[in-house]
Amino acid sequence: MKVKLDIDDKQYELKDEKLFKKLDYTAHIGQDEVHKSKARWRVLACGRRWGKTICASKEIMKAAMIPNQYLWIVAPTYPLTEKCFREVYKHFTFNMPHWVEKKSEHNMRIKLNNGTIIEGKSADNPDGLLGEGLNGLVIDEAARIKKVVWDEYLRPTLADKEGWGLFISTPKGMNWFHEIFTRGQDKLEKETESWNFHTCDNPCISKKEIEEARKSLPERAFKQEWLGVFIEDVGGVFRNVRECVKGELENPIKGHKYIMGVDLAKHQDFTVIVIFDLVSRHLVYYDRFQHLDWGIQKQRIIKANRAYNRCRIILDSAGVGDPILDDLRSNGLSVHGFNKWVSEKGLLVNDLAFAIEDGIISYPDIPELINELNIYAYQVTSSGHTRYNAPEGYHDDIVMAMCLAYLGMKKGYGLRDVTAVAGA
Repeated sequence: MKVKLDIDDKQYELKDEKLFKKLDYTAHIGQDEVHKSKARWRVLACGRRWGKTICASKEIMKAAMIPNQYLWIVAPTYPLTEKCFREVYKHFTFNMPHWVEKKSEHNMRIKLNNGTIIEGKSADNPDGLLGEGLNGLVIDEAARIKKVVWDEYLRPTLADKEGWGLFISTPKGMNWFHEIFTRGQDKLEKETESWNFHTCDNPCISKKEIEEARKSLPERAFKQEWLGVFIEDVGGVFRNVRECVKGELENPIKGHKYIMGVDLAKHQDFTVIVIFDLVSRHLVYYDRFQHLDWGIQKQRIIKANRAYNRCRIILDSAGVGDPILDDLRSNGLSVHGFNKWVSEKGLLVNDLAFAIEDGIISYPDIPELINELNIYAYQVTSSGHTRYNAPEGYHDDIVMAMCLAYLGMKKGYGLRDVTAVAGA
């Protein structure tokens, strides 16, 4: 970024590195990753004292170098907003006073000579978040802000100018902040990038300080507050997700028995193929893709199936699945359809949940797989029924493919000759 500004008949030219030098700011390794990111949505989940507020304040100042920007700093309360705003205000006042046209620390507002305005806002007064469109915003302690504030008040302010957002927080359960963090962990996600850093990743914090905190705090509190770990809440379906992570994907072995689960793409979803070894019950093959025509999808399914000893396939045959089921069978594949999602989805999900909690199955450390399991949740409706789904706007294709594969595994499909699966 490079900006020229006419002030007092002088030319001011600042690049990022020159700006940081003027502010006497040297980013540590983690902060530098955030500063270099080009993602529209950046999500920073960190332990306390990592330096996320300092990092965010510099991002606001970087953006302020562009003329005629309208930028907000938002936090759950005014005192928390003031932490980040004070950093911005201090540096403009003492390091770059010639850039300032008007300022008010009390009102948390700065107007620069290039037309840019920076304001501090509090999320505890949502009506105060209504206004004209923003070019960008920082949300500090985002995990403590209600989802409705983001969905209905803050997100719309960024729409007309296609503004950017930087979300920084220490985790606080599996809430909307965890959801957007999870999206940023997906390698196929283009607009969102997320990072998780421990307090010890800040070179200015002593190891002694961290060890004292480890000894004095309950384990869950230490993990959340110092390691930046998202702790599962009561709404989560799958427990002990990380404990089942082991090994790698494995090449097929002649004579081994396998089972394949396939969840087919619907609309904007992904097609997912998973294969488990029926003896070790380890996930040995994984493929995930979208926006491919059926001919290409079919060839990927056939290729994987033949490689893994023509194993049995349990396939989602609901909706678009029935004609595809027949097509695969005509190619000589042993395919069994499952279409009882309305009546039996809960049973399949619970079976997979128990398998993970008891360590019956295992899988490699595949970020999008782990994240789908972590964010998958249940909700009890007003009528008393339990509904299982990924949060709105997220995918559960991997979970569904694993459910299908585990159905086949549990019933012994692939270890003995069968002619049908429930719903076939």
